[in-house]
Amino acid sequence: MEGHPQHRNCIVNPDAFRVAPSLIRPGLGSFVETSACFEAEAVPVPHMWYPRIVLGLAALMFATLGVLLVARPEKLATWVGIHASSSGATTELRAWYGGLEIALAALLVWGIAQPSFAATSYIVLAAASFGPLAGRLVGFVADKSADGTLLAFAATEIAFGVLGVIGWLRSAPVEG
Repeated sequence: MEGHPQHRNCIVNPDAFRVAPSLIRPGLGSFVETSACFEAEAVPVPHMWYPRIVLGLAALMFATLGVLLVARPEKLATWVGIHASSSGATTELRAWYGGLEIALAALLVWGIAQPSFAATSYIVLAAASFGPLAGRLVGFVADKSADGTLLAFAATEIAFGVLGVIGWLRSAPVEG
């Protein structure tokens, strides 16, 4: 078809492909024997769904929280009891709880739009998840503050942190 790049595809001997490593890091499997090569249209890389879903969901979460907290920083009082005692404090809540979330969302969206930036976006996601989780776990022990809301936040941080690490491992260059 005009306008679509053509690629040479080969059907491989399934026994020659190491499946397990390729589940986490696509491209680690090796094609040893081939048979029946043919020309075909380019198709999307099967593992491209991962950044779109993981980075997309994380970006949506950060953007939603960010916009909400820029617009309504008093929501923090409802969720976790954080109150601003002055207009300057309200501005700081908007900046750090809202603006930073929006910036994180932008970095994650960039990883979807620019595949060469995906590995960096996954590191950002893991750090933005595991960093607060570490502080939260200290608080659970030191402050005995583990309630339903904070446990849900911790579970979300664990999930996105792990997905960020897996994404980074999947996007790391394959040597060899």
